[in-house]
Amino acid sequence: MLDDQAIAEFIRAVEFLSRYPRRKTINRKRGSYGLKHDAERATGDYVANGMPIAAALAMGFSAVPTHSGSPNAHFNFGSKAA
Repeated sequence: MLDDQAIAEFIRAVEFLSRYPRRKTINRKRGSYGLKHDAERATGDYVANGMPIAAALAMGFSAVPTHSGSPNAHFNFGSKAA
């Protein structure tokens, strides 16, 4: 996960997620897999599924699994970008 491509994906995910406001509660309407696709559309480049999760955690957001055994997560940020 430390090759140049992975680092670029992480940076794209951070830049994309930085547009979302933090909230006190977990937002179960948006998951990491959907955010991955939104980030790809916004940036025009590939973003691995785990990068929005890694970026959100690095940015201090809280995360919970979307369901038991899932690699995807919900976070405490708003549904719409600022």
